[in-house]
Amino acid sequence: MAKGHSKEPVAGKTTSNRKLRRLAHQESELPTKPRPRKLPEVDRSDNDDLDGGYSTDNTFSHSGDDDCDDCDTSISSLGVGSVSLLESEEPPVNNLNDCIASIQEFKRANNPKNIAERTKTLTKYAQILRAFYFGREISSTFPAIRRTLLRLITSPGNLDEQLLALKCLGLTMLSCATAGVYDEVQQTLKRICQDDATRPDVKSLALVVLGVAVVFGYAGDEDRSEVLEFLTEAIESDGSTLEATDSGSVVATALRVWGFVACQYRDLEEIAVQAMDAFIDQLDSTDIDVESRAAFNIALVFEASRNAAEQHGKAFNIRQDPKDIVKELKGLAQQSKNVVGRKNGREVATRLGDVIVGLELGYGPNYSTAGRPLQNPHTGVGKGGFLDPRDFKEFGYRDKVIDKDGEVTFTVTTWAESVKIKILRTLLLRDAYVATHLEENPELREELFPEDDEDDDDEDDD
Repeated sequence: MAKGHSKEPVAGKTTSNRKLRRLAHQESELPTKPRPRKLPEVDRSDNDDLDGGYSTDNTFSHSGDDDCDDCDTSISSLGVGSVSLLESEEPPVNNLNDCIASIQEFKRANNPKNIAERTKTLTKYAQILRAFYFGREISSTFPAIRRTLLRLITSPGNLDEQLLALKCLGLTMLSCATAGVYDEVQQTLKRICQDDATRPDVKSLALVVLGVAVVFGYAGDEDRSEVLEFLTEAIESDGSTLEATDSGSVVATALRVWGFVACQYRDLEEIAVQAMDAFIDQLDSTDIDVESRAAFNIALVFEASRNAAEQHGKAFNIRQDPKDIVKELKGLAQQSKNVVGRKNGREVATRLGDVIVGLELGYGPNYSTAGRPLQNPHTGVGKGGFLDPRDFKEFGYRDKVIDKDGEVTFTVTTWAESVKIKILRTLLLRDAYVATHLEENPELREELFPEDDEDDDDEDDD
């Protein structure tokens, strides 16, 4: 976080010291409004991201905490995250067409040569779909691509190929939202999640792709409700319903995907109120990612309740008192500093601190109540010869999507926006890629940020 540079008093300058004391005395006599409360500023780098291999390029650092740390790191290690495509002047349509043709002709044999060829093709295909929007170009071949990817997910040559096939399926759905796709993929994805032979990192990525299928495969309300219940059961059971008992990464992913799907569900109250008990219970988790994501979802539910009150005049009938939750969160944040070690303690305090600010003040995540005076106390003063303590500017929201030119294309201001951006970062890995899809992918904007599209339409009409 940016910090102001203060001038040290010069030794022997007693006149300056007397002047500072006089100014302080004058300030104390002013009628003032309460200064914004500053919670412990413990490095709000929002480590609560599903992004072991994720890089923000030009924005502040996300060091990756949770959902798909393992699976994202595995994907990144295959070289999928090359920056070369970012610097390309023209979208590589020919390369994409070559990849599509190769995918459609994949051989089923799992000998080393075939596995290597498939892995190379899938790596290149994923890289292209992340860096560029090619929804129209892949729409006609999507059914064939989908069938091949589902076969590789079910019967892969090795773990890397299975992870890549899952990632490619998620990227393809993200690029080419298509009705009916959810019905085609959901059984395979759930089976992977519930198979006791599936590794936790694969389960985590399959859960993310399932959430993407709900939104971009246009699942109906009944299906969305069923997926939320599926995820709630996984959270309540500490992963046992997914054959991942006490797997922190899988439970943390289930929490993240629950938030993502919940944002896209219209009649959320009943499901959210029921899930709150599971979120409260997970605040006692010894896994810091599970604990922080449970807190995140609590803030998300209360935000949805406030929105319902504003739009329909009736808030959710949530049994838990937010004041009691804040008290518990403050205790957990303090306890974490003494128990889990300095580094992890800072991370927990940061994540829980965001939720505390959200519940107490109604802000979204990554909001800094720290700030700076609008006047420089060392170079000048306000009217009347004194500083006005009411002239104070908070740093505000600090999670921003930065494009390849270093420009801010999106500022996260709500918990709902945050979970959507986090899922995009999980799949796309780089902020520059996220910015590209936000700007060029109309289905993505329509599904995730319809309010922004409406604002743009209003500006065009003007």
